[in-house]
Amino acid sequence: MGAVGRLSVLIPALVLAAAACSSPEPAAPPPGHVLYRGAGYTFTHPAGWTERRTTDERRSPLIELHGPPGPHGAFRGQVIVARRDRYTGTMRDQLLQARAFNTVYGRQILTDRPHRVPGATEAHWIEAVYEERLPGGGTVQVKIVDIYALTPKGTMLNIAVRAPSAEFAVAGLPAVLRSVRVAS
Repeated sequence: MGAVGRLSVLIPALVLAAAACSSPEPAAPPPGHVLYRGAGYTFTHPAGWTERRTTDERRSPLIELHGPPGPHGAFRGQVIVARRDRYTGTMRDQLLQARAFNTVYGRQILTDRPHRVPGATEAHWIEAVYEERLPGGGTVQVKIVDIYALTPKGTMLNIAVRAPSAEFAVAGLPAVLRSVRVAS
């Protein structure tokens, strides 16, 4: 095979290799949703939600997006993003902690499985339900889905999506979950 022949094989291989290493494109927002671009991740959420930036107990960044409050005072939808940069553990370590957290707080785990997040080196999905006390008294069942995603740069992301169970789909949260991407 001559030089031209070798190049005709090599160039497409290099193009494919570069494409495999590039960041996935953010998901196109469905009607009524907007794109949120975080540090190393993207997802869509319903338009009009409010954002709050805080830190967790380890002083790691925490992003909270809230939908409007419902009739009982609980948010009709919420996305909370926690991150641990330079994460030195494994996904298994993170999942042991997540399962223990769910048990301690009385959550019933419905689904616990590997998950695919475009751009992540590894990801996992834990779906649970629990009872939450309302400000005016009473309780409401809340559905929460935690997506754990390990980035190529070693950041562990926890994207928690929750709402009262009866309003989870109506609040547009399945679209939020489908839109999660990790960027490099």
